[in-house]
Amino acid sequence: MLFNVLLILHIIVCLALVAIILAQSGKAGNISSMFGGGGGESFLGATGASKLLAKITTGLAITFMVLCFTLAIFSSKQYMKSDVSGTKVVEKEIPAPGPTPVQPEETTTPVPTPEKKDKPAETPKTE
Repeated sequence: MLFNVLLILHIIVCLALVAIILAQSGKAGNISSMFGGGGGESFLGATGASKLLAKITTGLAITFMVLCFTLAIFSSKQYMKSDVSGTKVVEKEIPAPGPTPVQPEETTTPVPTPEKKDKPAETPKTE
């Protein structure tokens, strides 16, 4: 449950980080200049927006890294296994190999075989 919540939070942080990075002004232009020719810089003043966006980017980057490490630790610990459908699978412990039980030997009674007769086989008569 906690893993799923952290994973959803991680995806939201990723998308927010991409959006904030694209909203910042760069050397060769930015995404905000496409929608109105640079009017986006006057949103919080000439320098207010860049400082605010830089702080938000730093915070989101730190959150992203912490979530990466946390999710890696949670995914490496395998407290329970589950199959594709999400139902819990109980693993049975395999007992250590021990001495095999001795099976009682079966006594076989000899089966009598038919005795061969010394008489030669009869040949069919041809006329």
